[in-house]
Amino acid sequence: MSPKDQTPILSATHVKAAAAAAGFTACGIAPAQPLSRERQSERTAALRLGHYADMTYLERHEEKRIDPRELVEKARTVISVAWPFPPRPANAPPIATYALVPDYHDTLKAALQGMAQQILGETLTGSRCFVDTAPVDERYWAWRAGIGFIGRSGMLIIPRMGSRFFLGEIITPALSDAYDAPLTPDISSHRLCGTCHRCQEACPGGALTADGLDARRCLSYFTIEHRGPLPPETAGWMHASPGTPLFYGCDRCTEVCPYNRGGLQETAVSSMPYARYATAGCDATFWKALTLEQYRELFRGSAVKRAKYEGLMRNIRAFYGDDDSMT
Repeated sequence: MSPKDQTPILSATHVKAAAAAAGFTACGIAPAQPLSRERQSERTAALRLGHYADMTYLERHEEKRIDPRELVEKARTVISVAWPFPPRPANAPPIATYALVPDYHDTLKAALQGMAQQILGETLTGSRCFVDTAPVDERYWAWRAGIGFIGRSGMLIIPRMGSRFFLGEIITPALSDAYDAPLTPDISSHRLCGTCHRCQEACPGGALTADGLDARRCLSYFTIEHRGPLPPETAGWMHASPGTPLFYGCDRCTEVCPYNRGGLQETAVSSMPYARYATAGCDATFWKALTLEQYRELFRGSAVKRAKYEGLMRNIRAFYGDDDSMT
């Protein structure tokens, strides 16, 4: 075999140093293998139970989602990284905290590509970077790579850091000289949550079921992904206690999680600044009269555009008591 044909070997130490230099606060490395039987069974059950609602994109390309080698030819390694977003400012508008920063798809993708170039160099060909843009089971890979564990909220929780993170992956044909082990023996183990059920108790729609998250009862799903009128109960969910009233997304499970108190989540300053509207002092009068032109300018480069103008105005009307937004 010629040197050119040899499989590149990555130094795990170098990979993690490069991740830290790029701004990622956690990095783990796993062998590129099919999802565990347990995780595949969970996905099959979620489909059968209808937990994905009308998010049909979660049902497509299942063979690639199950096996990263179907997504990246000759894949041997999955590098998973986490990037925190800053704590919520006191005067933020009724928008989920993650969406107050510039669109993570673009920001993280650039950082991830820079990291890939540093660790892979000339062997970069054939490797791919992903940030919530392909059929990659991101939380599974973060668990499998030992970054954190999956809590009862369904969120990835990193001990001493919390759950307010964006995730990304580099899937590469290169091998690693060391791989990380998961923090829990199986992905559905909630033993690191102990006896805590605060996220389930705080979920306004009761979406955090024993069988996983049911999008049909999820405020984030209805205010971001759902198209068409909102169910009548959605307005109540927006204002339910405990938690911050929001018309885009939902922060309740993260707000009540003990892992998000103290440490990194309270003190770290992310390199991702808050968007200009986060502290603009926008009030009800402003939001109710928001024009399409204002929307385009205000949310340029923002994840809020996922809901579209019509969807956001539907949410705002429900939030401020206009019943025309409901079914």
